[in-house]
Amino acid sequence: MNKIILGYVCGLLSLCLGSTAFAGIHAGRHLTEGRTFTIGLAAGQVNVLDASVQETNRAYDGTDRSEFEKYLANYTLDDFDVDPPYEIYGLSIENQWRYITLAVDAFYLNVETTATADRIYAISADVNYAGNSYDYMLIAEGQEFKTSLDSSVISAKLLITPCYFANDSESVSFSPWIHFGIFGMGGRYKIDAGPALGTTTYEAHPYPYVRGGTGEAWNGLAVPEVGIGGALKFQVGERHGAPVNLVLSADYSILEFKGSSGNIGFQSRHEKDLEIDYSVYEFSAKIEWPLSEGTALVIGLQHRRVTAEASSRAKVRDIESQQTLLEKYDKDISLDLGYYIVIVGVQF
Repeated sequence: MNKIILGYVCGLLSLCLGSTAFAGIHAGRHLTEGRTFTIGLAAGQVNVLDASVQETNRAYDGTDRSEFEKYLANYTLDDFDVDPPYEIYGLSIENQWRYITLAVDAFYLNVETTATADRIYAISADVNYAGNSYDYMLIAEGQEFKTSLDSSVISAKLLITPCYFANDSESVSFSPWIHFGIFGMGGRYKIDAGPALGTTTYEAHPYPYVRGGTGEAWNGLAVPEVGIGGALKFQVGERHGAPVNLVLSADYSILEFKGSSGNIGFQSRHEKDLEIDYSVYEFSAKIEWPLSEGTALVIGLQHRRVTAEASSRAKVRDIESQQTLLEKYDKDISLDLGYYIVIVGVQF
């Protein structure tokens, strides 16, 4: 996919740099005069929400696998009875200039579930018991528990718009772009497994766990991305001397990251070596309906799909250091998130 983006960029730049030689190619983005800033409220549904964490190996070398492999676990959101759709709310802002566009979306998601553990669940969470703080909680097989997740999704993009293509009347135009951005997800989860029943040790090496109780934790990450896209604009009418526009757009983003977890805000007891392969595609359609010469009502529909595969590996892998660090397992992680939103706002 990197080759696709590189080819798109090279082709776009060659066309735009030679724009004076081609009819119908113009510098910058096709703007609607007097209406370049849009702000709107968003509401919709998360229709796809799948994630998994597969513990693959002990986090240090030289250990007899038989000591720990019975503790390896694979967790998915099905284990917590997460079953979309879920409502999502947010805010969308866009400001267009001739050669650059700034677009920011921020959304909030709340998930509440009740599930029953079909095996022992060893969960990383902050748990208080008998005046002490613990890092882990243990949910026994057959134990009912409640999960609450408050999460946010933020996307910020800087679109580079070197040129646009249009017919003679400019009633139909296409504005391609290259974008650089940041995509972030973060949230706090709370797990209520009833009254705490004491402490125990679990795994090899043994870790202290609270049996049951209530645990909370926060996690998130912010990743840079690069992408390509474009907007196809049709003038479908006129009101108050201003154009009525139908705008269809598409965007594709990728990230291939290899480095330290601390560089992207990923929370962990100890820093990890991360590898992330991430992609996002987005489609949207909106109507810009003039309320006056310089103001328009904007109604739009947007779909976004995020997929990611990642691996998390301990940085320190010698047995001696692990006697004090007590690092746990290397992991493979996957995420699949999709949502539709309706945006209603104003443009001026």
